[in-house]
Amino acid sequence: MLVLGAGASFTSENSQGKKIKIGDNLAKTFADRAGIDYAGENLVEVLGAVRGTILSDPIIHSILSAEYKGCAPSPELEDLFKFTWKRIYTWNIDDTLENAKGRSVQSKRYYNGLRDKAVQFEGLNILHIVHLHGEAAKPEHGFILTEQEYAEYIKSEKHFWYQKLAQDYLSSCPIFIGSRLAEPILTTEIERAKRDGKIVGGKSFLITPDKLSVIQTANLKAKGIVHIQSTLEDFVKWLKIQIPGGWSPKDVVSLSNNLHSNYLDGISYDEIPALHNVKPILVRQIRDNFVHLTKTDQDRRARNFLEGFQPSWIVALSSIPVWLDNTEQLYKSFDVAVKNNNKFFIVTGQAGSGKTTAVMSMIAKYSENNNLDIYELKPDVKNVSKVFSVLRRISHRKAIVYIGDLFVYGDNFRNYLDSVSGEQVIVVSTARSGEWGEHFVRYLGDLVIPFQFQRFIRKDYEPLIERLVKYGNYSGVRSVAA
Repeated sequence: MLVLGAGASFTSENSQGKKIKIGDNLAKTFADRAGIDYAGENLVEVLGAVRGTILSDPIIHSILSAEYKGCAPSPELEDLFKFTWKRIYTWNIDDTLENAKGRSVQSKRYYNGLRDKAVQFEGLNILHIVHLHGEAAKPEHGFILTEQEYAEYIKSEKHFWYQKLAQDYLSSCPIFIGSRLAEPILTTEIERAKRDGKIVGGKSFLITPDKLSVIQTANLKAKGIVHIQSTLEDFVKWLKIQIPGGWSPKDVVSLSNNLHSNYLDGISYDEIPALHNVKPILVRQIRDNFVHLTKTDQDRRARNFLEGFQPSWIVALSSIPVWLDNTEQLYKSFDVAVKNNNKFFIVTGQAGSGKTTAVMSMIAKYSENNNLDIYELKPDVKNVSKVFSVLRRISHRKAIVYIGDLFVYGDNFRNYLDSVSGEQVIVVSTARSGEWGEHFVRYLGDLVIPFQFQRFIRKDYEPLIERLVKYGNYSGVRSVAA
């Protein structure tokens, strides 16, 4: 995800063929027009002094229009579109991004952050470009340029795209270019997103030519931001070296989903989002990943699992869970469903019964024994039917599509299943017994008889206690085992 500040437009040109004015140069332009001495004050200070008292909004808008409409993007700004991004946000009001006419690997959609409602991520082939502070070409929608405007928008609760930026900041890898990150609305929304979602952001990067002090660098580091003293031009040169020829949405899907490019030959541009919403489960690779963890990390994951944390694939496919008697019965029942070319297989049980872990372990073992592919469907997929259609074409053998929680997909799931061919795809999911009986049986009961996952029986006790003793710190269990 890219977030562009004023420095990203520094090498672009305005309609007069001159370098675009940013920061102090624009501040001086307003001071000169107002007829007052300029002594290096920043843009916010100058506008606060002249707006409404010396310069009217129409005059200010005419200055911004002359400077930021009809701009010619720099070659490095053009080259950004040869690579795939989740989104591009910009604090700039110029139209350089709109005027980039070179090859783009994504279809662009533009949004005014002060007027347009935020939209959901539509897939890798669609690039949302968002002007957070308004556009010089649309002065009627307003700008965020002064301290008063910052304060008004923080209080207004209408900065929808800033809220989306905060969510993306926490869930993606943000790269800020040419900004000092003195953005109070962003700070407010990030803290709100952290508080509401209890999410801790990952690592971010800030690219500016500024030489920062030790304190400034430490302050950024405390926020998870790594400063790189460089420019947009240098960043694009580095991208071209690392990824020669650009990086298309299809390239991203191929890498992130571990799909050989040959699998994607028959995939159309419009089908790329569907394929991006499935995650291949590579059983051997996942098992190897667990083996190569340190013993400390293995033990930590085991303790979390035994204490009730949601199971992950790397845990479910490891030696940590016990292959229960009921898991063996589950395996046999699933084998019958596959041989009957059933399109749907559902496992129900009480919360905490171990059904999710058992299903993940079972389908992994079954895929190894019978040469089936496994794909996990991401919960935010928009068009499930299209996903099934694409999987039927790219899978060279029968595929298991695992859905962790059926409840996420609601009543429409029956319509999705109607597009599935049982000879090519079998969908596997779990549901709590109450959810199935009170809700889903009405829509899916004629398709499948659920496998009821039962709790432990006596023959499971010994291996369960062995895991607790091995990974847990439970003195009571140790004495019982002894």
